[in-house]
Amino acid sequence: MILLFLQPADEIGEDEGAVAGLVAVTPAAGISGPIGAMLLGGAASLVCYGFVGSLKNRLRLDDSLDVFGIHGLGGIVGSIGTAIVALPALGGHGGPDYSPWWQLVRQIAAVGVAIAWSAAGSALCFALVKAVLPLRHARDAEREGLDIADHGERAYNY
Repeated sequence: MILLFLQPADEIGEDEGAVAGLVAVTPAAGISGPIGAMLLGGAASLVCYGFVGSLKNRLRLDDSLDVFGIHGLGGIVGSIGTAIVALPALGGHGGPDYSPWWQLVRQIAAVGVAIAWSAAGSALCFALVKAVLPLRHARDAEREGLDIADHGERAYNY
C-alpha cells in the first residue's frame, strides 16, 4: 500500500491495470472460461492504459481518479467482449449453436443503452444541483482560498 502513495499522480500503475482487468471480466464472469477471461482482462488493460496514459492528457480531461478511464472503458470493453469470450474454443459456456456475431450486436446495443441511460441520469442530477447550488466559486474566492470563502477562516497560518 505504501507504493501507491509514492508513485507520481499522473502515471498508471499495476494496481490500475489489475482493476481494469477485473472490471472487464465482471460482465463475463458467468460465461467466460479462464483463457477468455485472461484475454479480456489483457485487452481491457491495454485499452484503459492507452486512454489514461496518453489520450486523457491530450483531451485535457479532468478525471483525477481515472474513474472513466478504468471503470468506464473497462466495463465497456468487458461488456462487448462477453460475446467473444463465450466461445467454446476459448473455454466459454456458449452452446453448439452459439453465434458470437448476433450476441456481439446485442452487447453493443446494450452498451449504447447503458451509456445513454447514464448520460441522461447524470445530466438530470447536474441540472438539479445547478438549480440549487452554484457549481463553482467566484475566481476571487478560488484565488484567495476556499477555506476563507467557505468557512471564513484560514487553515494554515504561514
